[in-house]
Amino acid sequence: KILDRNGKILAENTASYQLVAHPYLLSKDREARERNYQLVSGELGISVDEIKQIIKEHGRDSVSPIVIKEKESHEEALTLETMLSQVPAFSLELVPIRLDQKDLALGPLLGYVNRVDENDLKQREDIDLTDFVGREGVEKSFDKQLRGHNGKRRVEVDDASDVDDGVDGAVDACKQVFVETAL
Repeated sequence: KILDRNGKILAENTASYQLVAHPYLLSKDREARERNYQLVSGELGISVDEIKQIIKEHGRDSVSPIVIKEKESHEEALTLETMLSQVPAFSLELVPIRLDQKDLALGPLLGYVNRVDENDLKQREDIDLTDFVGREGVEKSFDKQLRGHNGKRRVEVDDASDVDDGVDGAVDACKQVFVETAL
């Protein structure tokens, strides 16, 4: 999370889900592949042709996961998870997405994140094709700290403890709102 100097949250992560295909796990049998595409298509509301095109663009031999659909809600993810247990080569990934405080005009200061592109992959070894990276402002300057790293960490805390890997800023959110209103 990104905090102002008084500890007010300016931006934080929330959970979202994305459906990814693992092309190298797709069945070599064309009919079996088509059945899987049909099942996924029916749940997502996108056509079989769209799914095929997305996979074709990256290659059926790709070992990297390919995003088929982003920003699935928790409810949609639960429905998909049940169906995906029967469909090899597709899975759901939990993806943190950034929520900015909408009442503050801090966009240029905070910046934004978006999906990794081919250029990013050539320049950096610490990211995957399904990651998001900071593009401008605080998001770019503190990208590694805000994004963290892939993997898991188990932390045990009691109700008085606070595990926080956020970024504390020098901006005062209350003063920012006052200035915006005055202008």
